[in-house]
Amino acid sequence: MRSYMILLAVLLGMAIGGSASAEAAADRMAIAQAQHDMLVLLIDKGEYDKVPAEFQKILDLRFTGADEQKVVSEVLILSDLLVKKSQAKVSLRLVDMGLGSLKEKDSLVKLYKEKGFLYKTMGQPEKAMEMFEKVKALEASGSSK
Repeated sequence: MRSYMILLAVLLGMAIGGSASAEAAADRMAIAQAQHDMLVLLIDKGEYDKVPAEFQKILDLRFTGADEQKVVSEVLILSDLLVKKSQAKVSLRLVDMGLGSLKEKDSLVKLYKEKGFLYKTMGQPEKAMEMFEKVKALEASGSSK
């Protein structure tokens, strides 16, 4: 668990670009870190039904552009933790939330790949194949969503 916290701290420690002030960026990073800590604790405690609502608070921070990768990394960390707890359906919900909020092609590619792996884990190879086909289509295209 410590490695996940270190990874998130590094990811969130990167400067947030654009016109946001350093203070606002620090506030957003602090909120995201607190949400990450809460999400990990909820998963550890088995309170899976609370995870999506708490994850939404990270999405509400509206990381954009290259900063979307921080959100993608968070989804992948949480997905790994949830799958280890046999909670692939909750993980799938988080991935879908990310897909509904993020715009960058790289973000979408990573999330569709994760969704494919989740479907494979859940014993749904046809749906997994559909997700990997979406990945191929996105990688072949030159645009986002």
